[in-house]
This record gives sequence, structure tokens and C-alpha cells, in this order.
Amino acid sequence: MVMILTDGRDLKGVEHPEDIRYMKYLRFTLKAIGAWPGYMIGQPYGYLFYSRAFLTFICSTGLASGIIYLYNHVGKVSFFEIGQTYVTVFMTAVGQSRNILIWTQKYADNFKEFITKVHLFNHRNRSPYFMKMHLYVHKISHFFTIYMIGVMIWGILLFNLIPLQTTITNGGFQRPPPENVTYELSVYFATPFEYQHHFKGYMIMFIYDWSVSYMCSSYFCIFDLYLALMMFHLWGHLKILIYNMENFPKPALRNDAKRTLKTYECYTPEEMRGVSDRLNEIVEHHNLILSYTDDVSQTFGPVIAVTYAFHQISGCLLLLEVSQGDPKAIIRFGPLTLILLQLLVQMSVIFELIGSMTDRLINAAYYLPWQYMDKGNRIAAQMVMRQVQRPLGLKAVGMVDVGCQTMTTILKTSFSYFIMLRTMATREE
Repeated sequence: MVMILTDGRDLKGVEHPEDIRYMKYLRFTLKAIGAWPGYMIGQPYGYLFYSRAFLTFICSTGLASGIIYLYNHVGKVSFFEIGQTYVTVFMTAVGQSRNILIWTQKYADNFKEFITKVHLFNHRNRSPYFMKMHLYVHKISHFFTIYMIGVMIWGILLFNLIPLQTTITNGGFQRPPPENVTYELSVYFATPFEYQHHFKGYMIMFIYDWSVSYMCSSYFCIFDLYLALMMFHLWGHLKILIYNMENFPKPALRNDAKRTLKTYECYTPEEMRGVSDRLNEIVEHHNLILSYTDDVSQTFGPVIAVTYAFHQISGCLLLLEVSQGDPKAIIRFGPLTLILLQLLVQMSVIFELIGSMTDRLINAAYYLPWQYMDKGNRIAAQMVMRQVQRPLGLKAVGMVDVGCQTMTTILKTSFSYFIMLRTMATREE
């Protein structure tokens, strides 16, 4: 039975991050799209190459045949049908961009860094607060993993069962089928054979449609899940870093000359060595966070930019489809619109978590009791204060901030174009 929530007891006996239950779910779903380079952490290579090659072939043929279908049917079929194909072609393009990234060594290196260095399981025994944040992030990650897998399954079923139900209602599975029966699919492609009025051709495309739907849903939902887990663990590291600076130990209290009042004085030579070690730990910890944040931006930046462009275009198209008011359009496109909107908001808010920590990190740096340190440690404390000024937000292709501001701009623009196109369509009617 799948546990939706966890209290941390599932960590008993776990020795490696990849053996945690939610990481096993992630591994299973990422393997389905060839996105789990386990060989980087000592796991067998297996059939990874063949899996990736097969998925690349499916994505490429699906994208090409979808574009050809659009070219052949623009102006010949209803907007309801052609609009659906536009959206699915754009979704396939996003999936292909993520598939290309999976092939790169940069992606594999980033994966290894996350599993072996960034994952909080590796740091849980460094202090009680490390353990506390590890358990907290573990609970969030477990729930979010189950949630995203559920969203993926729900989206696949809704997107494919509705046209299947229509086909059944039209008598497509009767023997013999009614004359001039039309078989409906969730995605339409250009093929060398007839499938909208021929049962055998329909069954071939029916199976292909379900396969493509699963792949696209995985490229969207599971890829976003993987990104979210990385952000959760980075957020946990930032919380720990802030805590360590805000609770930096001060020198022991000593009596003043008249022994009437206990006051803080400079650290003793023995305490100063401990201060140096703590400052070095803070610098190394912050460097790990900055390094991995930059690595995520460089590795996933182009893919995130493509995703934002997709949401900009598809948001307008889906609103146009739903705004027809036809129950069939609402049933078909309503759930897809909500899922894609949820993915946009979710991705932006999660990345905003990291960017919003900059000010808190700067404020925490001023908790360091530099006035009690010697010259060398004051210089180190000054370096910390200077280093935390660097913004923590991620950028897509080094230009577009990934966060709530960009999300708001996309939503505003999509609604503006939707209103404009809807007005033009109304006038033409």
C-alpha cells in the first residue's frame, strides 16, 4: 500500500539516499523516460541507452507527424480539433527538449551531485538541526512525490478516456460498426494509413496515443517533480545555513573587573579555533548551495525557458478551446487546462522559495558576533557577509528569472491574447 504521508519511520535501515521510498518512486518513474542515470552512482547501466534511443525515436516521429498533420488540416477541420493538435504538438516539443537534455553529460553530473552531495540524507548526522530539517524535507518530498504521480495518472486517464468513451458511444466497437463511424483519439497524427474510419488503423493509433500520452505526462510531471525535489533540498540547506548563522556561539560570559556584572569579552584562543572551524563550515556550506544553484540554472535553464514559452502559447489556446462553452470542449480541455496551469504555478512558486531566501540569508549573516573575533576571523566573517549578497534566484538561459513574477507575466499575457482573439472571433461571427 502506498503511504501518502510519512512520519519518517520508513527511513529505518536506509543507508543511501536512492534507497528512500520516495526516491525509489522517483527512480521508477524517471527510468520509464530514461532519465535516471544510475550508472553515475554505481548502479548497473542496463538498457538505458536503448531506452533513451527508443523514446527519442517515438518523440521525434510524434513531433514530425503532428506538424505534418497540422500542415495538412489547417483550414479543413474545426478549431476544436486543430486547437487540440496544436497543444499536443507543443507538448511533444517540450517533451523532446527534455529528452535531449537527458542525453547530456551535464544532466548526469547534476544528478550525481544531487544524490551524493546535496540530498539532506547525506548530512543528517552533522548536527541535531541537520537531522530536524532532513526529516522535515523528507516528509514534504514524500507527499509531493505521491501527489505528482497521482496528477500524472489522473491527467493521462482524463485525456484519453474521454475520446474513448465518445468512440464507444458512437458504436465504434460494435461488430459490424455503424456506417461512416468516426473513431476519436486524444492526439491526431499524419500517418500513411487511415485510422479515423478504419478499426485496425484506429487500434494501432490508440495504443500509440496512450504511449505518447504517458511519455509526455512523464516528461512534464515527473521532470517537474525531480526539479521540485532538488529545490526542496536546497531550501533545507538554506534553512540550516540561516540557523547556523543566527545561532553562532558567542564567547563564554565572564565577570567584569569588579565581579559585579557578567559580560561578553573576546573569544579565548581555544574558542577562536572553534570559531574558525565554524566559519569555514558556513563558507563551505554556502559554496555548496551557490555551486549547485548555478549548476541547476545552467543545466535546466534552456528547458525551463522552453517550458515557459509553451505555457505562454498553450494557455491562450486552451482558454479559447474552453471558452466555446461546448460541454465536449469543457470536458476534454478543462482538466488539461487546470493541470498545465497547476504545473506553471507550482514550478514558479517552488523556484521562488529559493530566491526569497536571499534577504533572510543576508539578515542572518549580521548575527555573526564578529566584534568578539580576532582579525583573521573578522576577515572571514566579512567574506561571509559579502558572499551572501549574491542573489539565489534561478535564471532560465541566464536571462529570465524563474519565479512568481515571470509566472504572473505569462498569465497576464495569455489572458490578454485570449481576450483579443476571442473578440476577433466574435466579430467574425
